[in-house]
Amino acid sequence: MKPRRIRRFAIGTVIAFLVIAGTGAWLTRLASSAREREVRRHADVSIAFADSLERVLGERKPSEITPAEATASLYLSRLRLGLGSPFRLIDQALRDPSVAPVGTTALAEAMLARTLVGAAYEPRASGLDLVDPDWRRNAVGTHHQAIIDSVVASTADPRVGELAIRLAYRLATASGALSRRAPELATAAAAQARDRLLAMRDARAMLGAARRDGVARLSLVRSWRDSRRFEVERPVIAPLTADGEREAVAELPRLVARIESLSSSDADVRPVDPPHGRSGSDALASRMATVASSRDLPPIAPVLVAIRGYSGLLRSTTAGTAERFSRARFIERSSNEETLAAEYAVLRARAPGGTAEADAIVLTAAVALRPYAQERAWLRGDNAPTARDLQSRFGIAVTYDATARAAWRPYLHRNLETAIVDMKRVLPGFDPKGLRIHFGESPQGDRVLAMHDPIRRTIYFPPVTSSGVMAHEFAHDLDWQAARREYGGTGWYRTDHALRQSTDRLAGALRLMASARIDSVASRPNGTTRPTEVLARNVDWFVSASLAREGRVNGHLSAAQDPVLTGYASAITPEAARDGGAPTLRALDGITSIPAATRTWFAGLYGAERRLTVHEAVRRVLEAPLGKVSLGAQPGFTPWMPDEYERAAGLSPAGAAWSCLVDGFAGRSDNAGAVRAVMQYAAESRARGVVRQWAEFAERRPEASPAGLRALTGAPWNPALAARTLRNVRDAILWSALMPRWEASERRWETTRLATSGC
Repeated sequence: MKPRRIRRFAIGTVIAFLVIAGTGAWLTRLASSAREREVRRHADVSIAFADSLERVLGERKPSEITPAEATASLYLSRLRLGLGSPFRLIDQALRDPSVAPVGTTALAEAMLARTLVGAAYEPRASGLDLVDPDWRRNAVGTHHQAIIDSVVASTADPRVGELAIRLAYRLATASGALSRRAPELATAAAAQARDRLLAMRDARAMLGAARRDGVARLSLVRSWRDSRRFEVERPVIAPLTADGEREAVAELPRLVARIESLSSSDADVRPVDPPHGRSGSDALASRMATVASSRDLPPIAPVLVAIRGYSGLLRSTTAGTAERFSRARFIERSSNEETLAAEYAVLRARAPGGTAEADAIVLTAAVALRPYAQERAWLRGDNAPTARDLQSRFGIAVTYDATARAAWRPYLHRNLETAIVDMKRVLPGFDPKGLRIHFGESPQGDRVLAMHDPIRRTIYFPPVTSSGVMAHEFAHDLDWQAARREYGGTGWYRTDHALRQSTDRLAGALRLMASARIDSVASRPNGTTRPTEVLARNVDWFVSASLAREGRVNGHLSAAQDPVLTGYASAITPEAARDGGAPTLRALDGITSIPAATRTWFAGLYGAERRLTVHEAVRRVLEAPLGKVSLGAQPGFTPWMPDEYERAAGLSPAGAAWSCLVDGFAGRSDNAGAVRAVMQYAAESRARGVVRQWAEFAERRPEASPAGLRALTGAPWNPALAARTLRNVRDAILWSALMPRWEASERRWETTRLATSGC
């Protein structure tokens, strides 16, 4: 073949290939577009059914709304509020005979369509009003919700945006710009924003699979749930990758500045208007509440705990008698997902002035329900073991008191069975034989969520608060069993004996675990630092993490979700202790056996040589203890420094000394740059908060303030004094945060001292 013909043939081949590829791409886009139109058309039809149902019911009198219609409205309300995974709700609706007159399939299709278009987990923006210190006067929740939604949606992995929000709101709170509730509420709002996106993706993926395989859409819900394929129902306890953390930290300074600007005096905030009239249909809300009460589904701990946390705030109002009554009713009658959704609708209809506090409760409860995503939602008549079945299978005795209604007992039995099975899945050495389980009030009343009595070897599980704390109480029983094996029938705990023996291996592990700093521990009841409690909280985390490794989550066994959402049983995360999860493994060795594969995995992910996460770095900075304040009387006073400075001879408190320690802290991390940056951001935020408090004190009490403090208030003092103070306080905070790691041994301290002295 001649060269010219060869060139022509090659060119023709390339052109043909490009034409074929272009045609294929065009046909793919055409097919994809057609599928999108079909999906959208189907969604529009199903959404129209739900919209029409709610609109029609809103125009009726309570007596004209049937129980089936009210129940269907309850399902739609729970979906909208994010009270449980959408697919868990759809699965429950498909099995619920009480909605058959409305159309079970039509209702489930409508719920799926709303999930697909993002109408599940709707934002509760007014709940975010509470992040502002002056929230009763200014409503900034809508602005904060917009920031949170935009950040979470802007990343390919919603968890990256969720982490960025968590860090940013912690720093903004540390600087004093936001209220103390801000991190909790922002974390919850970010979690719902993430779940909304994942649920949309899951719905689209399931519809695509149904179309591809030629099966009914709703038939896949159950099978996908059983195989744990829905991303929104999977556990999120494992830390992000280093790349994800770097992405979250990259925009942190700008994000914090954007958040703090909402609380400035010139921010565009909406003043809170006094409520006028009612919001929503009182008739439909009242009928929903009546039906929810008559269904008498069991109470669930996340709802009760959320209400307890905000009940004082919701009751503290200067409104009239009618609104106070409505608020009290909401608190007293909300006990599970259905009653919470119904009573929330009643409160909005009758007392819209309480929306912010109620939205905070709904938001908190919704996020606390995430560990229940994989369970099969309970309906009366579902299969469950009897007390005799539990005794035959596990060797336990189950008793009740009047607070455990007969209708709830099958549900309690099922939860106990799954909790024991999953506990033994993680720790095969756990043997409940001989254990007594009492579903009812404990001897300590409502001061505790549950209680293990070592004298009688009885666990008291109050029906309203037992879910989510079972792993904690089972850990106490493991402790009891170890004491019986070691010392005989003492009726006490192995951990209590361990601390009386200085050479005991378990005692050393307990001391290391006790070094963990726990958020808000000062507000918890006395006795939380008792060795058996420290052990139980660490085991709680160990169990949750081990189940998550298999893609499993059990909200009845443990409420822990991740290092921020540790649950209402106060699980202790490994990062809270100096040596990570290593002491947990040592302590468990003293009371039970751990599978080798589990040990290797846990030690690698959470042990002393673990990768340092940015969340751990921020936590160390914000929780670092600070020394006594020492103020001079001269205008150019040297600000206080923690006691560590005085002990560190040859180290300059200012300058670059702390940066060497930061580098050393992050040196073992494959994400050292992000760790170093986020520690500096956190220290600067906390320093601003400290200096802000000093300045506020000087402004309120100028006659009692040294000249150095008065310099922080501005003119006529030199602004450089305030800037220098801020810089020195930042350095002091970093020094205090980093010192515990370097005091582990004299050799490491000496090496660090010599290295930093040359910085």
